[in-house]
Amino acid sequence: METSLFAKTMIILCSQLGIVFIGAYLMILKLRKATLEGKEWMGTQLIASYNAKGELDLLPTKQRDPQTGEIVKTYFIEGYNILKMRSEIIFLSPEQLDEAEKDPETGEPITWIADSKEKHVTKGKPYKIVGEDNINSPEWFMEAFVLWAALLFGCTFVTVFGVGISLGLPLMTGVSLLFAPILAWMLILTDENDGIRIMWLTIIITIFCGVIGSNPELDFSFLGGPLFVGLLFLLTYRLYRVITGFTNSKSRGMAIFGCILFTLFILFDFNRLAQLNEVTDANNWDTAFSLAFSLYLDIINLLLELLELMG
Repeated sequence: METSLFAKTMIILCSQLGIVFIGAYLMILKLRKATLEGKEWMGTQLIASYNAKGELDLLPTKQRDPQTGEIVKTYFIEGYNILKMRSEIIFLSPEQLDEAEKDPETGEPITWIADSKEKHVTKGKPYKIVGEDNINSPEWFMEAFVLWAALLFGCTFVTVFGVGISLGLPLMTGVSLLFAPILAWMLILTDENDGIRIMWLTIIITIFCGVIGSNPELDFSFLGGPLFVGLLFLLTYRLYRVITGFTNSKSRGMAIFGCILFTLFILFDFNRLAQLNEVTDANNWDTAFSLAFSLYLDIINLLLELLELMG
């Protein structure tokens, strides 16, 4: 008896999500063990802390000046962009910090009097200086991220142009293997305990949408057009945010929109799978890979939007 299209798709999808979720979880466990033992793991050294619930919470180490040993900080003020009608973060140079008023006890810069050289500030107005500690990122993170992005692009290209599972599955596996440590680091930068709960929430939402969407008697094909428009809107916003930035309140609102959007995408793609599962000619591994990759992107994007919502 031949395996159904639904079973083929689930085999691919669950194996890839297992690599990501289980891989990220195991990496966090390894980092926790190494941190409690005072050791590094994969070139990453963290600090053991505990959150308000009493749970172990890994924190990244701070960057320190190699000569003085002091924590390296980034200082900025909050100006206002009149044309864009929003706040504008302005990073201060060492020369501007030298001119700033210092705290008499700590020597930390606390107030900067704006000059005419800087945009989006009022000349002569005092601005409160905010200092944030710079953290040490793992040496492997940027290389892994760049390679992950390249493989993700290649996998998307293969799927769109129908090259098939023979090339697509190895690329997708590479994407998953690289994304697992990237996700683990993202969870640590927030609170890995909440992050793990977000992963469980993502799985629960996926199962719920799968149960509903997999009913072939239901037809969610009408969602195709609105979802495509919503995706274009979200991508446009993300690009605009990268270029210009937005306030936290607007970012939180768009994260809610993203969560709803990708939840509906999961429902839509599961329903698409249910409809194609009834078509004999569609029962092949290439079609299963294409459907699995679509669901994979839906679920990963839902996870990222939930993490964005968590802040």
